[in-house]
Amino acid sequence: MRFDDGLDAEGAAVRGAIEGTVMGTAVTIPSLYILHRQWPYFRSLPLQVKALAAIIVILPTTAIRAEQHMIDYERSHWDGADKYAVERRAHEERLRWASLSAKDKFADWTARHQLSFVVGSWALAMAVSGAIIMRDPHLPVRHKVNEGF
Repeated sequence: MRFDDGLDAEGAAVRGAIEGTVMGTAVTIPSLYILHRQWPYFRSLPLQVKALAAIIVILPTTAIRAEQHMIDYERSHWDGADKYAVERRAHEERLRWASLSAKDKFADWTARHQLSFVVGSWALAMAVSGAIIMRDPHLPVRHKVNEGF
């Protein structure tokens, strides 16, 4: 996306924030309306919890769109050797990624995202152990929670 020369970086961020807020609101309001109509438990929630749900959706979309607009603004002002070097580096990375096998891609991803992999593995293990333990009809719930988690 190309910005006008008169629009500075702050203007790009504000425009992105407004766009993200509108997008987040456009998703949140119909979702809350549908949940309110279809799910009795959701109707019984206090207004503060419903507002928190809206905030959890709207604020990240606002921040993400503002950041994307800032990145687009910065890229639109690159020129010469810097632009060529960044494009060349990105092209080489795409070629390297395309040449990797599935096993190598998984190894590369886990090496770059170690914390995500560890936390994801832990969450999966907790979910599986909880699902197995919750099937036992002879244990009371307090024991199931204690043993499973």
